[in-house]
Amino acid sequence: MRRERYAEALALWKAAVFCEALYTRWLRGERPGDTFGPTLETGVPALLDAAQERIDNR
Repeated sequence: MRRERYAEALALWKAAVFCEALYTRWLRGERPGDTFGPTLETGVPALLDAAQERIDNR
């Protein structure tokens, strides 16, 4: 795998981890009025799919 693809995949994975934490806080009610939180239900898997695509397209 090229270094660029690895770096992209790692960055996307890190973003997914961060966004998952935000989503969990939203689910627990710790982010009232947050309109971004609900989008992470599909956003986090989309980030992980994008990371996997970077790895698969060697």
